[in-house]
Amino acid sequence: MASETTRPNTSGRRSRAGQSMVEFIVALVAVLTLAAGLLQLTALMLAHTRSMEKARREAGIAAVGPISPLSDPDFIKDWEPGTDTVPYSSDDEMVRSGAASMFETLFVERSSTAGGWTHVARSPSDRVSPLRTTLAPSAGFGMVDGSYGETVPLMRAVRSLLYDAPSIRVESTVWMTFCGGLY
Repeated sequence: MASETTRPNTSGRRSRAGQSMVEFIVALVAVLTLAAGLLQLTALMLAHTRSMEKARREAGIAAVGPISPLSDPDFIKDWEPGTDTVPYSSDDEMVRSGAASMFETLFVERSSTAGGWTHVARSPSDRVSPLRTTLAPSAGFGMVDGSYGETVPLMRAVRSLLYDAPSIRVESTVWMTFCGGLY
């Protein structure tokens, strides 16, 4: 009998090596996506910190200024749906409302009774009822604001894998009490 040389079966070993290579690539893509998202989130948080700092500085300068540039916040009365007809999405437009009408809607109409305002007016430290007749109730609180915004470009990996936009706008508004020239 002639002796036969046997070859070891390597096809099973090769298929396992191929499977582990695919698993490694999938895991690597997932880890790189998480790393890119973390880096982008860090950039957005730094931009938010900078915008809050600059808005706070602007409001602080206005708060200690000699002349009061009192301002009113933008009140949102409602939302007009945009072209995509999805409610509360990025293309919707806000319907603004004046401070006086919002004060009337939020406080006067919801006061406990019709005589509730006379009860408040009898209080020796009443500072609320004069706000009922002013055109800009927030000015009665002596509030000034500061705003700042910046645009943060998105990384290519984040744009292609997570959020399809070239950048994100980060905006901050800070309200402070007017101090009338006090330091």
